[in-house]
Amino acid sequence: MGFGSSTGENKSAEFGNVTELRSPWGVGVFEVIADSQNTNVTQSRLSQVITQARQLRLKSWFVTVVVVSDDPVFLEAFANWSLKGRLLVWTTKLLVLTRLPLHCLDDIRHTLSMTNSLLLQLSDTPTIKMNVFLDHPYFPPETPPVTMARWSSSKGLSKKARIPYYPDKFYKFVHRPRLIVSRLVVDTERTETVDDPDHPGEKKIIGYNAENALIEAIAKSMNFT
Repeated sequence: MGFGSSTGENKSAEFGNVTELRSPWGVGVFEVIADSQNTNVTQSRLSQVITQARQLRLKSWFVTVVVVSDDPVFLEAFANWSLKGRLLVWTTKLLVLTRLPLHCLDDIRHTLSMTNSLLLQLSDTPTIKMNVFLDHPYFPPETPPVTMARWSSSKGLSKKARIPYYPDKFYKFVHRPRLIVSRLVVDTERTETVDDPDHPGEKKIIGYNAENALIEAIAKSMNFT
C-alpha cells in the first residue's frame, strides 16, 4: 500500500512508474492532490483516501503503508487522519519517505513514535543518500530520533542500531516517561501522604493495596513512573 502527494499539475514523480511494479502480494497506490492554499481541502481529500485505504487494510493479512511526500502540510494531515480513520494499527507497518529536514517534521514525529513506523529521509546531495530514523514513545522535547541505518547508492545499507527495525516500543520504554494511570480507590484502602521526590515541595498520596502494587510492578518492568 502506498500514498503519494502532489500539487496541482506537478504530479508526484515517485509513482510515475507504478504500472511497472511487480508484487506477488499486491500493491495499492493512492494519490492525494495537495492544495497548498487551502489546508481544509487537502484534509478533506486525504480523509476520503484514508477511508478507502482502511478498507484495503481490513481485507489484507499484512500491510505496510509507504507514504511519499515533501509537503509538511500533507504529512501532518496524514498523521492526524491515519489515526482518526483507523488506518494505522500496531500490526500495520509505516514507512514515511521524504526529503524534508528533521526540524520540519516535528508535527508528525509524535505519530511516528506511537506507531510501528520508520522515517526514511533522503539527502539532497549529488549522490543519493538516505537515513533511517526511529522515534520512541513519550520522548522528551528536543530528543533526536534513533539513527537505525544509513544507505547510499555507492555503499548500500549500513545498520547503525542493534535493535530491530520495528521493535516492540511498548515492551520497555527508553526514556522512562511519567504516565497517568487511573485506578479505583476504595474507602477501606490505607493511604499515606508523603513528599514527592519528582516534584520538590509537593506531596503525593500513596495507596496500599494489591492493585497499586501491581501498577508499581508494571511501572518498574516497563520503565515508567
